[in-house]
Amino acid sequence: MADVLAVTTRLSIALHRTGDYQSGWETARAAGDLTEHTLGAEHRLVLAVRSRAGRSLFRLSRYASLL
Repeated sequence: MADVLAVTTRLSIALHRTGDYQSGWETARAAGDLTEHTLGAEHRLVLAVRSRAGRSLFRLSRYASLL
């Protein structure tokens, strides 16, 4: 599961870098939601993908969603 999350995080980063912030956010959010219960909320990869989702929300000007 950790390997899948790592690859999904890299995909989210690639989407973000191309300017597709919505897809980057959706990918990161879904990956975090699906793996959090297996790996735990404090797992470094779960935290990394949550951070990536937050960066995409910031670029989408969805500041209230970050809280």
